[in-house]
Amino acid sequence: GSVIGSFALVSDISELKQAERVLKNERTRFVNLVDSVDGIVWEADAATFTFTYVSKQAERLLGYPAEAWHGEGFWRQHLHPEDRERVYDQSLGCTARGEEHELEYRFLAEDGRVIWIQDYVTVVSEDGKPRWRRGIMVDITAKKEEEKERKRLEHQLRQAQRIEAVGRLAGGVAHDFNNKLSVILGYAE
Repeated sequence: GSVIGSFALVSDISELKQAERVLKNERTRFVNLVDSVDGIVWEADAATFTFTYVSKQAERLLGYPAEAWHGEGFWRQHLHPEDRERVYDQSLGCTARGEEHELEYRFLAEDGRVIWIQDYVTVVSEDGKPRWRRGIMVDITAKKEEEKERKRLEHQLRQAQRIEAVGRLAGGVAHDFNNKLSVILGYAE
């Protein structure tokens, strides 16, 4: 019976090793997939907002290594001061209600740059309570800069149109004045 038991044990160990290889390959595939996304894929504790996972894109985009993100209060501390309370309060409220939400805010990169972020957040509940926040942060800085430039050009166009209208008005006034002056000069002769 011990020989058969040994074969069964070897077979079990071999199946276990095969399952471990498959699991490791799947994990590697998943991490590669997540890291190829053009955005920061993340997960955080719903109670503390402390990150439990951030993809490699976090360091590429914002300069902070993944370990820095795992510190308590990291996200809130790096929100732009003008956006900090509004965005944090909005996310806190939506998370408490278990609602998916979308945030748009400025984030301070490690090198001092201000990066505009579009953050898509899903709240995962366990036993009816919010347990995890998961999402993806996308860099929308270029879109915001284009929007700003478009508004600047629209403003310039409106200014030019106003100046043109004033010019036409002045031309009309000058023409009327010239006509009246001609009549006066005609009488004077």
